[in-house]
Amino acid sequence: MGGPGPGGQRGKITPGGWVLRGLALFAVSLISGLLWLVVRPGGDEEAAPPPEPQTQHDFQPVHREEAFQGCQQVSTDRIQEFFGDSECEHLTRALYTTTLPDGERALTSVVTVLMPDEATARSLDELTTRDGTGNIRDLVDDGRAGTEEMPPLGDRAYGSERQGRLVVIGDSAYFDQDTPRKDPTLLQVTQDALNLGQKQDDQ
Repeated sequence: MGGPGPGGQRGKITPGGWVLRGLALFAVSLISGLLWLVVRPGGDEEAAPPPEPQTQHDFQPVHREEAFQGCQQVSTDRIQEFFGDSECEHLTRALYTTTLPDGERALTSVVTVLMPDEATARSLDELTTRDGTGNIRDLVDDGRAGTEEMPPLGDRAYGSERQGRLVVIGDSAYFDQDTPRKDPTLLQVTQDALNLGQKQDDQ
């Protein structure tokens, strides 16, 4: 009895052939996976919201305003003149309350000013820190609705910093007692509140 003819040998796959096929399929899967990683849509890390500002105090927002009329209209003296030459791109003004460890309540104003470039932002930050140059009025100064019972701020616990093109300006005052000029506790509150600036501007 003879074995299978030559035609019968063509349909058989040797063990080595199966190994080669498996390796080929693995290579195709690996390449496909790598290509998907390259061209896939943005992942969860891109869709995630920006992290919350890290602050030592619990700041509760009570009022926020986006000033579409520009910065010059809500400024005074030399700062107003500055904006006449270099108007800001975006302005927000907000008020926050916080309760201090001793139970005293404080009001804090945070103003964000987005300038066209870092050079003008630096110039603005330097100007705002000098005495007698004017101010960007906070919402209490402007007498916005709901601020009638809030304490005036008056630059007694002033602070500012530049974050790239963004200048963040803060000021704080006590609700139930007079605010001494450069009160150490309130200066710390103001400095802490400056961390709210980027999120406030982004909103």
